[in-house]
Amino acid sequence: MPYLISIIIPCCNSERFLERTLNSVLKQDYPPLEVGVTEAQGELIAFMDHDDLWAPQKLRKQNALLEQYPDIGFVYTKVKVIDENDVELFAVDQDEEGFVGPEELLLRCSIRTSSSVLLRKELFAETGPFRTDIFSADHDMWLKMAEITRFALLPEYLTFHRKHATQLTASRKIWEDGFIILNEAVKRYPYSFSCVRKRRAVLHFRLAQYDWHHASRGRAALHAARAALNDPLRAAKVSTESVYGKLRG
Repeated sequence: MPYLISIIIPCCNSERFLERTLNSVLKQDYPPLEVGVTEAQGELIAFMDHDDLWAPQKLRKQNALLEQYPDIGFVYTKVKVIDENDVELFAVDQDEEGFVGPEELLLRCSIRTSSSVLLRKELFAETGPFRTDIFSADHDMWLKMAEITRFALLPEYLTFHRKHATQLTASRKIWEDGFIILNEAVKRYPYSFSCVRKRRAVLHFRLAQYDWHHASRGRAALHAARAALNDPLRAAKVSTESVYGKLRG
């Protein structure tokens, strides 16, 4: 018997795109679905941002992978970004293939939108609910799950993430909270020293970018230096590319 899939759609100021999102859900060619319930009854759970879209075959193909590999706890798809009129803008860069490990997820944040994920409900018994006190609570959750189960990328563009003017813009707290997520992750799981240093470098680099663009040059320089200390090779590459870009310009 096919798994029942519960679809959770968080809604906040969602009137503009919600109808298109719901139509995308209702056009799925996998029938055993329940949508918008408070207490999900399905064995599998899919999350759907109120402004995103799915290809009609998304859930069927993800479900087939979970049925084929019972030891996989969750599966996500490749993603394309669309505009307010559903026009495709670009494909999100996702180089990983097939089964992915927690270190790659920690370093790359390769699950770009929760709308791409289908997971086994039983995982929440071990991880607990999503946190409400940090940005990127989804990244925190996927890490917790990746540390206790296998997971995989379905290498097809079946999720469409919408970019529009009314979305919340990124704040500095996203990257600050990244350190909270990282510090708690290393307490739970034996991530390699190299992976942790590279992730710290990424977070410092992002803070440096944010501070530079918000006229806080002193803080930007401090975070840039810390990024370089944690990942000198990447810092050298970024610097070279920056100089080369200026020379070409």
